[in-house]
Amino acid sequence: MTSPINEITYSFDTNQVTISTPGPQGPPGPYAASVQYATNSGSANYSSSAGLVTSASGVPTRWYGSFYSASTQTIADSASAYPMILGNTDFSNSVSNNSSSIIFSNSGIYNIQWSGQFRNTSNNDRDAYIWLIKNGTDYPGSTGFIAVPSSHGGIDGHIIAGWNYVLSINAGDYIQFYWGAEATTVSLQYYASATNPTRPDTVSLIVTAVQV
Repeated sequence: MTSPINEITYSFDTNQVTISTPGPQGPPGPYAASVQYATNSGSANYSSSAGLVTSASGVPTRWYGSFYSASTQTIADSASAYPMILGNTDFSNSVSNNSSSIIFSNSGIYNIQWSGQFRNTSNNDRDAYIWLIKNGTDYPGSTGFIAVPSSHGGIDGHIIAGWNYVLSINAGDYIQFYWGAEATTVSLQYYASATNPTRPDTVSLIVTAVQV
């Protein structure tokens, strides 16, 4: 009969994490684990063997990706759907970006968040709509509507909108964000840095995906 495990002790130093169990027997059967660590210079994967995990840092992390667009995105036809383009990567750890596609190397539950800077040059409020596509198929129930304010007093209408999805992802899956609007006066707008007051640039789109 296997003795129960009452306690697991983790000890940390700058080079390794040691996992030990009290009593003469320890965990029954094979007991290997894969652990991922982030360091100031990047991240790496490490596997345990006989209860020992070595790394350059004892800080565990999860799979993640953070992406953005530094370009204005427009639509040519109010009756068509357009992929949101993500041309830049802030951080990536087994979640990558290929233009409009976010690709997952590992299975898991992911919190996927987006936000967009919308502009409207029309004198009327205009609706925009955003939805999720997973592996090339529209994801049911994912469409959201945004009312983008009208141009007023010589100033274009602006609004930032965003929300999140929590999805079950398999290794090799990919997702895309698509959008459309009821008028071509609506855009996902990039703005360069400016003065009065001095402020940084405004990206048109941000998408993050983090394993939970």
